[in-house]
Amino acid sequence: MAALSTRQEAVLAFLPIFPGVLSIISSSLLIRLCVKSCSSNGHGCCHEHCCNSLPSSPFRRILLVMSAFDLLNTIHVCLTPFIMPRESSDNFWVVGNDATCTLRAVMDQWVFPSFAYYVALSFYYLLRIRYSVKDSFFGKRIEPWIHAFMFLYPLTTTIVGLSLGVFGYQPAINVCWVVPNDRCDQRCLQIIIWLFGGIFFVSSFFIVILNNLLIYCYVRTARNKSQRLSTLSTNENASRINVVAVQAFLYVLVFLLTYTWSLILRFMVVVRSTANPYPVQILRALFLPLMGAGNLLVYVRPRYLQVRTIEPGRSRLSAFVLVVLHDSDRRKSSRSSRSLRRSNSRAHGGSGRINNSEESNGSCNASFLARLMQSSSSAGNDGSSRIVTSHNSSSGHHRSSTALDHGTDTPLAEVACGAIDAGTT
Repeated sequence: MAALSTRQEAVLAFLPIFPGVLSIISSSLLIRLCVKSCSSNGHGCCHEHCCNSLPSSPFRRILLVMSAFDLLNTIHVCLTPFIMPRESSDNFWVVGNDATCTLRAVMDQWVFPSFAYYVALSFYYLLRIRYSVKDSFFGKRIEPWIHAFMFLYPLTTTIVGLSLGVFGYQPAINVCWVVPNDRCDQRCLQIIIWLFGGIFFVSSFFIVILNNLLIYCYVRTARNKSQRLSTLSTNENASRINVVAVQAFLYVLVFLLTYTWSLILRFMVVVRSTANPYPVQILRALFLPLMGAGNLLVYVRPRYLQVRTIEPGRSRLSAFVLVVLHDSDRRKSSRSSRSLRRSNSRAHGGSGRINNSEESNGSCNASFLARLMQSSSSAGNDGSSRIVTSHNSSSGHHRSSTALDHGTDTPLAEVACGAIDAGTT
């Protein structure tokens, strides 16, 4: 394949900068939202957990660490064209040397968790939707092994690569990664390539797609069952599952849009050992840095839809800014929601929860479920339902509203109905 022109190299070098900056800002905001995911009680703390502590939900902890590695990956993608060795190009923006090339190869190992955490997220959704696994079980029995592997794998490959001296510049394909030397011949290099990323990168696509196919089959079965039985409980369960599954599918969409182009390029390097086609490089340079922005949009989507449902007159931009930036408004919303529930409790002689006979008997009425599905965003950021029910004393009717908070440890089968405190995490 013919070498790229100076103009093409310039496009590949500077194209990732704008989406990269956008992704860095988005990942930083997402980290902030994950850390401050609890509803404040007005004194800066959330029940017994301060809002500056780590999030209590495995979903948010996974997303928090994944966003941190997304930051590293975005920086890695944006800096790569500038830290290549001077011998690779005569362009003025190439200012690297052998040391920066080795650094780039090492960073390539440490961006592994940025896509591998999508696999962890797909397992989380599969276990939560298909097998009704609670957050407490997932957090104690499964999550520690996930984080351990995500850190030990890049650490091990970095140590092995540096000890063998295989990190370097490949002039044939203009890449800083692994190269053969006296201690590792071409056959050894092929093994290194597969162990250092090839096998895990490729398998990540198969695992993510397989897990979401299983989720899709389960959701479809639940929907068919609800249509066949046509009972309130089955319809309600299918609706809850569908809400959470949509969030899972959206994270998969972000994963495929950002990493498919890298898979194609890596496949060509591993199998064909040829220069990468320019159109695919363009797509990779454009979409790969956007992973942080995509994750942020999916994460805030449930609360964004909540705001749009509660306040239909609010503009889309204003609603987005509210759910992303305005923690003070969220605190005001939580306090006003608690005040409303306390006033309702006093009016009905209750004990602090809503005196709602239509829901206290363990079932949802039809209008309640209809409003829930109309604002299919009555969910936490993992898609879990969060409903706060208030009573309109003047009309004698009940209405459902949503507070700007996140998912709970409550199983999916128990979440959609009942009065759940706005401050619960």
